Amino acid sequence: PVELGVDVNSVVVENLVITDLASPVTVQLDANLPSGGAVRVNGETKIQPLDPALDIEANGVALGMLRTHVKELVGIDLVRGVLTVSGRVLAAADGLVFRGESSVDDLWLLDGSGEALGGFERLSLDQLEVATTPLAASVETVVLTRPEGRVSIAEDGTINLLELMPIESEGVVSPDTVSLPDLNIGQIEISAGRLSFRDDSLSDPVTMTIDELGGTLGGWSSDEVAKAAVELSGKINGSAPFT
Repeated sequence: PVELGVDVNSVVVENLVITDLASPVTVQLDANLPSGGAVRVNGETKIQPLDPALDIEANGVALGMLRTHVKELVGIDLVRGVLTVSGRVLAAADGLVFRGESSVDDLWLLDGSGEALGGFERLSLDQLEVATTPLAASVETVVLTRPEGRVSIAEDGTINLLELMPIESEGVVSPDTVSLPDLNIGQIEISAGRLSFRDDSLSDPVTMTIDELGGTLGGWSSDEVAKAAVELSGKINGSAPFT
């Protein structure tokens, strides 16, 4: 489990009638996170049945507070990152739904051996919708600025990207440990990206970089990955352009 401390600055609950939980209750919350960031909640909700209409804002939330949990879950080190969320939580047919936007800035990851894995300057999600039942997410536009990724194959053939797979406590890779939600993305826009590749499993190690990586990926879905339209360009080893 993840334990997060919260410093509550103020909380206001108005119009709560214990004998009538179907009446709207006004809720206001202003809190800070000890690791960095602020959370504000404002709006109304019915308690029984649950029917919220709450505006949610989270600014400057330091993702480093999840570092230990992420490492235990997927074997990678979440060194840093700052989360911003703005939107509204509403009732859906079988659960809750969030609609709004979100961004993550200055994210950086290390692999299990402490080597750089990748990150980005900024990831922004526009027209984001997340439903709880069934768990699903959709995004109209994803903008990825200055992403960097490093793929390496060790002398024994170990690939660092495989460390992104869920692992069990004894360290055995188990792809079925986590169930991923349905995901649909209208378009992904990439700019100023960089990818590096190194293969030390060969007698003569091979290295390659792709700089100035940019372009779009359109119509991406977790159900139909192969149907995504891809338009990318960049330079291989700093000189050979490709599209």
